[in-house]
Amino acid sequence: MFGVIVFIAYEAIRRMADTPAVAGGMVLAIGGLGLLVNIVVAWVLMRGEQTINVRGALLHVMGDLLGSVAALVAGAVIYLDGPPIADPILSLSSAY
Repeated sequence: MFGVIVFIAYEAIRRMADTPAVAGGMVLAIGGLGLLVNIVVAWVLMRGEQTINVRGALLHVMGDLLGSVAALVAGAVIYLDGPPIADPILSLSSAY
């Protein structure tokens, strides 16, 4: 997990220096799909037996859900002709 966080942070910082074009509509679509999946998984976990393992899984899914929200915000900013740097900034913030 730590390696993934380091990789996301590295890529986000690299993309801040050289921001590529980003398809805001596609980011919105993928972020929306991720949000929907995370909501469904959280709902299923909350309805099941509440063990420490299920609680840990639920907390993990909630973190992923916040990442999906960050993707939606970045996609909306870019789609509405905002600065494309919003994508790596929100990627960096959701890595932590």
